[in-house]
Amino acid sequence: MALKITTDVLVTSFYELRNDLLDAVYGDTTEEIAEDFNDHMRKIRDALNGQIMKAFPRLPPVQKKKTKGTGKEDGFELFENKVERKKDSYYRLNAKSRVTGTQDLLKWYQRIKADSVRPSKEPLVAGYTIEALQDLKELLTGRYSKKYLQRHSHEEGYSGGYLIHYFSEDPFRRWARDFFKETRTMYIDVLKYIASCEEKMFTQTQKSEWARSAAELYKECAYAATCDPIDSAQGEDALRKTVP
Repeated sequence: MALKITTDVLVTSFYELRNDLLDAVYGDTTEEIAEDFNDHMRKIRDALNGQIMKAFPRLPPVQKKKTKGTGKEDGFELFENKVERKKDSYYRLNAKSRVTGTQDLLKWYQRIKADSVRPSKEPLVAGYTIEALQDLKELLTGRYSKKYLQRHSHEEGYSGGYLIHYFSEDPFRRWARDFFKETRTMYIDVLKYIASCEEKMFTQTQKSEWARSAAELYKECAYAATCDPIDSAQGEDALRKTVP
């Protein structure tokens, strides 16, 4: 009988481990530590706003609110505080500072990498069905390439990838390509895994739609790899798998 761990247990275990680690590094939370943390957050926010206004001197201040009693505007806010389970809180980049969709991609990439040590006879990620992976495929391809290959007959016009249209803009020029390549690698790896599951479904059922769906996924991977900067190794590997 397979051991099933509920989400609540996993979440509880995660927070217990996190709190143990924080206690080991910082000791018990004190008012002084909290004040230092808030001071560091303020300095980061002030430095960020200073660089934004330096880079875009004509940009009108897009301010969130005014600090009570000072009349001073807070400026661009980088972080947000999220409270979970009514008692646990943590800071993270706010929604406007994150690239939409990468959280799901990273989560599944990490799950699949961890799952790679499981016996190969088990085709799916533990706890998920082939239907769930099909839904994931639709979600990821919709975000990454807007399902270009499904919607257009002119395949050579394929374009996909996070931040691909921002490479030439000054704020993105120094780092967007590396981010693009990293997320593309994760995207291709996740789609290849789903395609391999579909191939196993074809072997088990002999239903041609599974083989066809897997080939379409490998084709998506091949075209994703051809977007500049090109990843020849990933593209050639995926292209070979599209041929029965």
